[in-house]
Amino acid sequence: MQDDSTDDSTDDSTEEEEEEVFVPKVTQDTFELMIDDTQNFEIVPMRSKKNPSDHWVVPFITGHKYYLRWEFGLDFESMKIETMNWLWDTTDKDIYFTLPHYDVREAIYIDDNTGYRHPNNTIGNELNEPKLAFGDNLLLNDTETRLLEVVINGNNPKLSSVTMTGVRCIDDCQEAIEDEELELEFRYWSNASHWDSQFADSDGNDRIPEFDDEVIIESSWNMIYDIEDSPKLFKLEIRGKLTF
Repeated sequence: MQDDSTDDSTDDSTEEEEEEVFVPKVTQDTFELMIDDTQNFEIVPMRSKKNPSDHWVVPFITGHKYYLRWEFGLDFESMKIETMNWLWDTTDKDIYFTLPHYDVREAIYIDDNTGYRHPNNTIGNELNEPKLAFGDNLLLNDTETRLLEVVINGNNPKLSSVTMTGVRCIDDCQEAIEDEELELEFRYWSNASHWDSQFADSDGNDRIPEFDDEVIIESSWNMIYDIEDSPKLFKLEIRGKLTF
């Protein structure tokens, strides 16, 4: 785990400024520079045979910012952060966690132990400043960043945990693709009959894909692309096998 916090003794900002400043972007270049120095991070092994199973118990210093990353660059599908409220003091500051993700994340659900689902991107909302709430977050989804930043604190004694669940798609999602055994015989792009009536001309006869068509290579198809020039397609979705 990566602690990229600053030394409190050299921080001249006010308390209000500290609460509004959040974790800066960590690029791949800056990340590689940080991990070159083993003093910058700690690897925490998973406790796989305790209750609960597959978890970590780690102390964190309040008022600091931490970069948490799976050792091999894996994504979490669901991860829970649980605190011990009796350890929090009224003077303790927020803890900031930054967690990278590498897969597409249209949203990351933040569900606390009371059943409330926190909206994404609540950091920066004037209703939550300067006092941020447990579970306030910022989801950065641009390809170069892909980070979740989340606030953990003891301001509300009723809140003791948040469960974060990555969601690839919410609306207009691609339907699930069923695995089918790949055909032994080849289909040929140039053969209209090999498209199983996916396309038809004005007379109702089968045809091959044309300009602006939405083309789907079905999961069982073993298609050979055997034409020289392709029309500009609106979409090509490969569920099976397409060989160029």
